Amino acid sequence: QCILSFEYTASADISVFQIFYGNSITEGRSVKRSFPASAEWREYAYDLTIDKDRFSWGHAGENFRLDFGVVPGVTVKLRKLCIRGMNAEEMEAHRKELEEIKKKEA
Repeated sequence: QCILSFEYTASADISVFQIFYGNSITEGRSVKRSFPASAEWREYAYDLTIDKDRFSWGHAGENFRLDFGVVPGVTVKLRKLCIRGMNAEEMEAHRKELEEIKKKEA
């Protein structure tokens, strides 16, 4: 399990935060998320685990791209960008998400 984590400030809401997986940068190998504007440093964390499996991503030499919005003139600052293991709270949320996926597939 792995989490994309960073702290950010943003001068406006980021309505399209897009994560691309792999060497072929296409819409079909991406997910879209969002996060709110913040004048103060704020943490953002996203569980990459299910996407990693769905896109067979994470092998040596594979690319990973982050696009921060589609609106010009928005300032986004990042710090502490990393891919890390899950904490206990994130593990529990991940477990619940997997249960929901299994229910939908049944």
